[in-house]
Amino acid sequence: MKKIFFYLSLIAGFNVLAQTDVPKESGSEIYWNIGAHSPSIQPLNDLIVAAGFPMLKTTSYSAGFSYVQFSKKDIVTEQELFYYNLQSKNDSLTSNMRNISYGFSLFGYRYMDRKKLKMFSTVGLIFNNSRVKVFENLTNDNSVASYLSGTANQHEMNTFNYNLNGTTHINYYISFKKSTTQLILGARAAYYLPLTTTKWSMDNAKLNNGPKINPGGYAVHLSIGMTL
Repeated sequence: MKKIFFYLSLIAGFNVLAQTDVPKESGSEIYWNIGAHSPSIQPLNDLIVAAGFPMLKTTSYSAGFSYVQFSKKDIVTEQELFYYNLQSKNDSLTSNMRNISYGFSLFGYRYMDRKKLKMFSTVGLIFNNSRVKVFENLTNDNSVASYLSGTANQHEMNTFNYNLNGTTHINYYISFKKSTTQLILGARAAYYLPLTTTKWSMDNAKLNNGPKINPGGYAVHLSIGMTL
C-alpha cells in the first residue's frame, strides 16, 4: 500500500510540475553528454571467444553531443552524435569494438515546460558504424619496419546498420543576471531498436553468415549544455 501511495504521489508531483508557468518560446540548445552504453553483442562475443580472443565487455563509457530545437508548439527536433569503445585484453591478445552513431532526423514533443525544469522525448533514425578488431599485443620496442615485415597479427571487420532510437531528456536550467544564456544540467536515457540486418565487411569485401548484433542497445548519460 505504501508503494502504491508513493507512485501515485510521484505521478501527481510530475503532473503539477508539468503545468507551464512561462510563455511558450522557440529556441535551441546544445548538450555535451557523458555516460554509459550497453550494446547487445552476445553472438559476436561467442565467435570472438571461439576464435581464442578475449570476450568484449558489454558496457562502456560513451560520450557525445546533442543539438535540440524547440518550437512554440512544443515540437522538438534533435540531432546527435555519440561514440563508445569496448575493449578487453589478456597477456597476449586484445579484442576491441568502436562504434560511432549519428542521428539527424529525430522528432519529438516537450511535455514539461517549467521555468527551471523541462522534459521531452524524441524518436528517430540512427546510423551506426561499428569496427571490430582482434589482435596480438605488441611490446614497445618494435620498429615500424619490423612490424610490417612480420606476419599479420590482427583481424578487422566493419558493420553498418540503422536503429530506431527513442530518447527521453530531463533538464534543469540555471539563469544568470547579465546573460540571456542559461546553463543546462540534465540526464538522458535512450534505447536503440535495430531496423536492418547486421551486414559485415572487411574493406569492400562482404563477409557472410555474420553475427546479428544491436550496437545501439541501451544508453544513459549526464548532460551539461547551454541555451543558444
